[in-house]
Amino acid sequence: MLMALLAMLVFTLKKMNNQYAPSEVKAKVESLIDSKLSAFKPSKLLDAMKYSVLIGGKRIRPELIVQTGRMLGADDKALFEVASGFEMLHASTLLFDDMPCIDNDTIRRGQPTTHTVFGEATATLAGCSLLCAGFDIISQENACLVPSVADTFGANRCMYGQHMDVVATGSEKSQEYLDEMHIEKTGSLIENAIELGCLCANAPKEVTELLGSVSFKAGLLFQIHNDILDVVGYDGRKGEDARMNKQTTYPNKFGLDEALNKRDDLFKETISELKTLSTKYDTTNLENAIEFIAYRDY
Repeated sequence: MLMALLAMLVFTLKKMNNQYAPSEVKAKVESLIDSKLSAFKPSKLLDAMKYSVLIGGKRIRPELIVQTGRMLGADDKALFEVASGFEMLHASTLLFDDMPCIDNDTIRRGQPTTHTVFGEATATLAGCSLLCAGFDIISQENACLVPSVADTFGANRCMYGQHMDVVATGSEKSQEYLDEMHIEKTGSLIENAIELGCLCANAPKEVTELLGSVSFKAGLLFQIHNDILDVVGYDGRKGEDARMNKQTTYPNKFGLDEALNKRDDLFKETISELKTLSTKYDTTNLENAIEFIAYRDY
């Protein structure tokens, strides 16, 4: 009990020390998404699409795309186009994840999930439509980005990791299994977001490779902290629905103390590696975004 209380204190202090606040990226991406979706025919399907992607969210992946690209000198307009399409794709994965046949969640971001509001059929069609819209936006901006994005969201990475999660639920799995599942299901999107920033900027190979290593660590960091929030609560609330009882989380598998230590160590490693670019690039905003990933309270 004492160790758990100490862990909670450390977590709270870390949050207080995290001065990062979301930049203008969040508001601009959400406005762009709303504008692009408004071009579709008015319908309950469109309502479900907008609900799914605009009901809330941190917009971490668009932030990573934009801040990486800006750091490397990419065009802002292109970055925001790609970021808005990418966020639609991300929203579709969350919609599918919440469905009764997978996690059967009724709450997402503190609000009723899409299928509980619009029904399973409309929610399924909304998820498919968001996938189409997201790929369309990215391809119109830069068709060369599509293979990378398709690989990330498909059966090699995100969907593969999601399936690992489905078959693992209710059974004991090794740390290696847990790491691979989270790297593919969640980390792959963080990795791809930073990669897209590099691609939009035509970054040098050595820079892209180093940021690939940074993004891999940031993706795992994101999931570990997500799991911690399911224990300590989201901005004063406990974790959401089925995730609280899953065995495939770091605190459930290894205990809260070890999960906190793993997160802290990984955060230090990630920032240290990123700072090696600071002699040539201003890494500040990307460092801040990664700190937000590690110590956010929602």
